[in-house]
Amino acid sequence: MTSPALPPELVARFRGIALERLERVESRWAELLRGEGEPDLSIEVQQELHTLKGEAKMMGFAGVATLCHALEGLVSAAEARSFSVPEDVDLVATMAIRFMVVLLRKKDASPGAGMDVDGFVRQIEEVMAELPPVTPSRTFEPRISQRPAAIVEGPDRISRATQQRLAEAAARAFLEHLAARRARPRLFAVYAGLRDTLVSLSAVPLDARLVRHEEAARALANDLGKQIDVVFEAGEVRARADVVEALEVAVLHTLRNAIDHGIEPPEARCGAGKSAQGTVRVSARQIEDVVEVRVEDDGAGVDLEAVRARAIDLGIVAEDRAATMLPEALGELVFRPGLSTRTEVTDVSGRGIGLDAVRAAIARVGGRISVSTRAGAGTAVVVRVPQPGCRIPVVCFEARGADVLFAVAGGAGTLVGPEAEAEAADPMDLLDIAAPFDAASGEGTRVAVVRGLERFVFHAGGPPRQSVADRVCPTSDDCPVEIVMIDEIEAVLLRPECLRE
Repeated sequence: MTSPALPPELVARFRGIALERLERVESRWAELLRGEGEPDLSIEVQQELHTLKGEAKMMGFAGVATLCHALEGLVSAAEARSFSVPEDVDLVATMAIRFMVVLLRKKDASPGAGMDVDGFVRQIEEVMAELPPVTPSRTFEPRISQRPAAIVEGPDRISRATQQRLAEAAARAFLEHLAARRARPRLFAVYAGLRDTLVSLSAVPLDARLVRHEEAARALANDLGKQIDVVFEAGEVRARADVVEALEVAVLHTLRNAIDHGIEPPEARCGAGKSAQGTVRVSARQIEDVVEVRVEDDGAGVDLEAVRARAIDLGIVAEDRAATMLPEALGELVFRPGLSTRTEVTDVSGRGIGLDAVRAAIARVGGRISVSTRAGAGTAVVVRVPQPGCRIPVVCFEARGADVLFAVAGGAGTLVGPEAEAEAADPMDLLDIAAPFDAASGEGTRVAVVRGLERFVFHAGGPPRQSVADRVCPTSDDCPVEIVMIDEIEAVLLRPECLRE
């Protein structure tokens, strides 16, 4: 049964994500059998299954994890035959997916009466045993998928592009609110609702989403006869929802790899002069505009010579080139599809998919992943994802004749200051916002914005001043405006290069 320590909303979220993964797997599998998209689709299917297997095991859905493992083997066998396989392979694969859907929708995570998971796995193994031999001429070709996985949007997993579109809608609602002279509270309510939603999506706490992997890590170590101490240090780091999800995938796989491959059994550790208990540390921090997550262990380290030999065997690297590769370059090879130094496949590793899935997930959110290792001392996997700052320096100024605060981004390359004589545009007119009650705007002052060779001059109600704005509703760089908060007051951030009369 699902662990009682797991909150119901967490289990519900897993069920939803898992069903989406299976829907993608089923669709991609059908395309592969039609001869479409290989090898990219095959890589995606195996990554989805490997990730789902780890998530299911962590959440207590043992039947789903077992079927994922069996289906991984079937997909791998079909790929080795260029997906030219008998109809019964398609039948058993489709049935396995449907079987998992049933398990996920059951209120009880255990298989229960009539759900013979082991029996179904035997059917998959029988079908695999009857497959025709692999054509000898078929050789391994290293492949890196250039095709991003489908983006499935959910209540807490909305793509960045969609968030920007929602932010533009929020900006329009706020401007209409101003144009209506603040007389229509419903317009502000629409803006406020969108704003609050976007704030929740752009500031997901990382700590709670990472710590939940601790129980599964300890269970895996126990299954492997190892002793570990898992330490999480995420502090107050927050990130976009899509970034947090990608980091979860990274931690899931790297944590399992550290326990399976890195941490030695107690007797081996004691023989090497270490404590019987190994340590895996998961830490997160924000360095300027980058979120960094590290998964470090004090285990045996990566056997780089075994990686070198395996890469040569698989044809990933020519023997003469492999002989001169530095440790850093050899470490990068562990992220290549299909590369595993394991000689046998287990339900934890051996297919060479896990770290490839990690790199794909991190790449989709614009991040990078690297590995460093020392023989006998351990391994560190570091993930870095750009996370644009939520606070930016601005220069702000009042509107002429209206209670509206405008701002322009400050920082490097931008000069903002008073202007004496140049012709100026009024932001109120550009945004079609009438001054309240037809108040006379007066001459006010002029504010000049200089960016490179471009120069913009605006009418203002007073001299500009420097401040800091919170980006609560970030829009894209080509959107003329964005609503920001300055000293807890909504302000209209202008992008002069995008504003045209």
